[in-house]
Amino acid sequence: MAKDHPLYHSVRDDEDLEGLPFEGKAFFVFLWSNPRIRPSGIYRVSDAQLATDTELPMERIREYLDQLAARGRIVRDGNWLFVRGYLGRQPNTPRLVTGVLQD
Repeated sequence: MAKDHPLYHSVRDDEDLEGLPFEGKAFFVFLWSNPRIRPSGIYRVSDAQLATDTELPMERIREYLDQLAARGRIVRDGNWLFVRGYLGRQPNTPRLVTGVLQD
């Protein structure tokens, strides 16, 4: 599991997130920075796990996941989640490349 999650101000100012309520943007930041995320930005997490972790109701979790997918910020395949743009904002180090190859 990743320990460091650089979070740049451009994430919260992302045009793809315009119009989302603060809670929706905070949910995206959570997807970006939770302990499950891997160096590639791909990890396995269920809707139920997200609801437990964030203490948001399941219907809101699904609403935000749908909105973020429609805006091209995430891709879902079952319980697999890909946070688009995560890898590109990580420092380019040999350790990062190794982690991505392992993913």
